[in-house]
Amino acid sequence: MRQVVLLLIGLAIGATFGFMLASALHRRSAYPAGVMAVLDHHIGELRRAEREQRCDATVTRLPMTRIGVLAEEIVPSFAADLGRDPHFRELAEMLHRQAEQGATRTGSDCRAFATDLRAIGEACQNCHHNYH
Repeated sequence: MRQVVLLLIGLAIGATFGFMLASALHRRSAYPAGVMAVLDHHIGELRRAEREQRCDATVTRLPMTRIGVLAEEIVPSFAADLGRDPHFRELAEMLHRQAEQGATRTGSDCRAFATDLRAIGEACQNCHHNYH
């Protein structure tokens, strides 16, 4: 009987520490996942604008600017895992540059907008191809 009680206590302690560990790991990945989710949202806005042929800079500038700002958050958000990797930093900087370039575009040239959007998509895919 004593052994069963000790086994149950051991299982309870093990389960408690398991849940604590899982919670800590989840919190650690929440920030990078959030940054990626918001980036995905703004890229989706731009893709929708492209499909609807709403290429005017007044429509696209704000999402482009937000993507540029979020691109600066990529390295800090992955600091524990990839933040010191120079190639990772370079890819994040490439996304930032592409978004800034798109944000400075004026007018409603759909070809230029599509080129900017394609460059942003390629910057994302390059990183995901290497690090996902």
